[in-house]
Amino acid sequence: MAAWITPVVYLYVGQPDFLPWYPPQPGISFLCDGAVYCLIIHNHEERWERWGLGSIFMASATVDLIQCFGVMTGYPPPLAGHSYGLVLDALNVAALLIIGGIGIADRLKDGGFDLSHAYNRYLDRAVRYAHQKTHAPKPFRKVW
Repeated sequence: MAAWITPVVYLYVGQPDFLPWYPPQPGISFLCDGAVYCLIIHNHEERWERWGLGSIFMASATVDLIQCFGVMTGYPPPLAGHSYGLVLDALNVAALLIIGGIGIADRLKDGGFDLSHAYNRYLDRAVRYAHQKTHAPKPFRKVW
């Protein structure tokens, strides 16, 4: 949520008079989405976190970076403001759908709903695959 709110606030606050130059809004959005991606990569515990949310935030940071280069240099031509916002909102909706879908599937399983019946076996397999434990690298922790 902070990765979404921070660039929006930055966009609407405006440039202070005492600063001759400030970073473009896509640059701030790139920093926020990149920070969320790094947090996911270094703190994930299950596959859905790394490959679901991680992939979405990596795509979002990539779109931000391309837009930032477009705004600063003119190449590639930047997307129009509404198109750029639409792409980022679509990625945020996809992240929320993944989080909500995993939450609903967990709630169904915890509520006693058996997902392993014939018509639900693919859903059960997908949920079990999504919850497989993974090992996140811990580069900031001392080894000794």
